[in-house]
Amino acid sequence: MPLTEIAAIAGPIVALIGAYLAYSHRRQIKLQVAEKRLAAYEALWDKMGIASPVRLTEWKAEPLTQQEREKLFDDFTAWYFKNGNGMFLGGRTRSVYLRVKDNLICDLAYYEPLSIREKLRQLPSERQEQARGYLSIRQLSLLRNRMKADLDVYGLPYHVDLDGDDKAFLDCCGEDLSSKPWIRRQRMPKKIDQNVKIFPKQES
Repeated sequence: MPLTEIAAIAGPIVALIGAYLAYSHRRQIKLQVAEKRLAAYEALWDKMGIASPVRLTEWKAEPLTQQEREKLFDDFTAWYFKNGNGMFLGGRTRSVYLRVKDNLICDLAYYEPLSIREKLRQLPSERQEQARGYLSIRQLSLLRNRMKADLDVYGLPYHVDLDGDDKAFLDCCGEDLSSKPWIRRQRMPKKIDQNVKIFPKQES
């Protein structure tokens, strides 16, 4: 067989082999990144145990204290830089993470979203700290659901329904409430809400 014919036959075969190897390499990298992301998310999830949603219930009402929020802020910061964990945050999850983290301890003038900031300003100092403690628990729950979405594990926040403040917070983070993991909520049956009301006459 002439060399030209051999080259004509071998060329596409070599190209296919090269494409397969490149695809296989990219797939291996994606799997490695997925494994590292899972490990990073597990470590961050573990740090949020102190903010268990059970502390939102009327029968176990216990907002995060200022000291607990400060510790969480420090823990989140340390987690971000350890082992490069912050690199594995999904784009949308990063926005939620950063806003949750800042809201833990930031001065009220920098609290986001604006609608919640204005509600907090109307409260006396002691009630303001209590409300921020409850809000942090809810926002951390939303962060965990955003993290699960990155891992294709869809679930629901522990608290029964997204209220007006939850929606305002997610909107502030650039979340699309008509997409997963939030859209699924519309197909879930309503349950009795046993959680504390953070603000008077709070929208549901």
